[in-house]
Amino acid sequence: MKGYIEHEGYVESINDESIFVRIIQTSACAGCKAKSLCQSAESKEKIIEVKKASDYQSNSLSPGDHVTIIGTTTMGTYAVILAFVLPLVIMIGCIIIGIKCVGLSDLSSIMIMIGILTLYYIILYLFRNKIAQKFVFMIK
Repeated sequence: MKGYIEHEGYVESINDESIFVRIIQTSACAGCKAKSLCQSAESKEKIIEVKKASDYQSNSLSPGDHVTIIGTTTMGTYAVILAFVLPLVIMIGCIIIGIKCVGLSDLSSIMIMIGILTLYYIILYLFRNKIAQKFVFMIK
């Protein structure tokens, strides 16, 4: 399916509003036959919350069932921007502005950068519920 990310997993639990699915997230090389010789192969278990779309989902699924969850690739892009691109822009911007424009020392610019990044991550944490609304998975 083009434009979608798919993960296979098992239903962990079900409540009134959500279905919790346990997936195994693997790195790109985790499926490689030479992974036993390589230290970079890794996999992690994650539990993904899927909002119930209908009564059909809640009635037909039970804990332990094998399911496939899907999400859009734009969710992945959005996550990368929030987690990596914006912090990198903030870091580079703070250092360039601090040293070139304001004339601060390297250490002062770095300390300001750390403070602004801390503020950035606090803001992300405070808006986590609003951000989570953009990450909607469905059961296929």
